[in-house]
Amino acid sequence: MGVINGEFENESHIYILVRSTHPTPKKIFSLRLRTNKNWQIKQTLDLRVSSKVYTRYIITMLVIIMKIGELAKQSGISAHTLRFYEKQGLLKASHRTQSNYRVYSETDLNTAKFIKRCRDIGFSLDEAGVFLSIRADKPAHVCADAKQITDIKITEVTQKISELQDMLIALHKLSDACCGGVESAELCSILDTLEKKPETDQEVKA
Repeated sequence: MGVINGEFENESHIYILVRSTHPTPKKIFSLRLRTNKNWQIKQTLDLRVSSKVYTRYIITMLVIIMKIGELAKQSGISAHTLRFYEKQGLLKASHRTQSNYRVYSETDLNTAKFIKRCRDIGFSLDEAGVFLSIRADKPAHVCADAKQITDIKITEVTQKISELQDMLIALHKLSDACCGGVESAELCSILDTLEKKPETDQEVKA
């Protein structure tokens, strides 16, 4: 078991001193804080009985967790966006300090990076949320759950590409029909085409 012995902070990190009153043979010590989250200690200590650190069965260790600014820096996501993700229920601060700062663990950083990769590929926030649900309980899901979302996105992107190609053709037709000279815009073929009634707009794509 570990108990919080105190905390102090600098510009980007919160440091929590933890004292362990139970012997452990592990070189990396894990503990559960008030939030019932399992946080991995960043500082590697040799906790074997024969080590110098292991004295009187009481070990003081340093747990490093991040403020939102450091989380933003390491994840490549702005603090504003991270707060938005929190409001959407996609991300949650693991702990609050005595000063009521939200602080984030390595697990939270990995979650933020996971969301960013989802968004970079083109998944919506709702889709990212479904992936997070699958990720959080993999034994309860199958690969088909993730593949179905991906295949639907492929269909959507393919449709979007087709629409963009049609737009590109229409733009080329507008550009090719215009002389681009110094003549008065009163005779501009681009403006003339855009002035047409909605029912004849399809002529641009013809």
